[in-house]
Amino acid sequence: MKWLSMFIFVITVFSGCNSNVQDRLKSVKNGDEYLIKLDENMKEIEYKVIKSAQAPYDQEEYQYGKKESLVYYSDSQKDLSKFKIEYKKLTNEDAPEFDGTMIILKMGAKSTGGYEIKIDKVLNSDRYILVQTHFINPSKGALVTMSLTNPYKIIYIPHSHKEVKVEIE
Repeated sequence: MKWLSMFIFVITVFSGCNSNVQDRLKSVKNGDEYLIKLDENMKEIEYKVIKSAQAPYDQEEYQYGKKESLVYYSDSQKDLSKFKIEYKKLTNEDAPEFDGTMIILKMGAKSTGGYEIKIDKVLNSDRYILVQTHFINPSKGALVTMSLTNPYKIIYIPHSHKEVKVEIE
């Protein structure tokens, strides 16, 4: 009886530890690589959606189905130049001035409208910013625009110059 009690106690302790380890270690798919994220007490931070639209397909740089996340920092002249060019291509407007980080998320070319990029959370750690996002497809039977589109979303994280990692689910 004593042995059975001890066995149950040990199983309970180790199963509790296992769930804590799973909570503290999480595999995050980012492109083709997997990142191990330790529990870093990540906190949600404020961000602002600058633009969310569907660019017309007639832009040369788009390839069918290509998903991208582009990050630009205001403390880099090279990044500022690239951001202004990309912003103009997507929106046909001049890029806004900013202090921090701009992130452009592209869903890739789609055969119809009705697609959307949803930002779930933007989390801050000591080392990096993690943007958690997912793509929304139009529901079956939905009325959508019948033209090739490139859904994109541009978000701004003020006063941040940390590395950015994007997690697309």
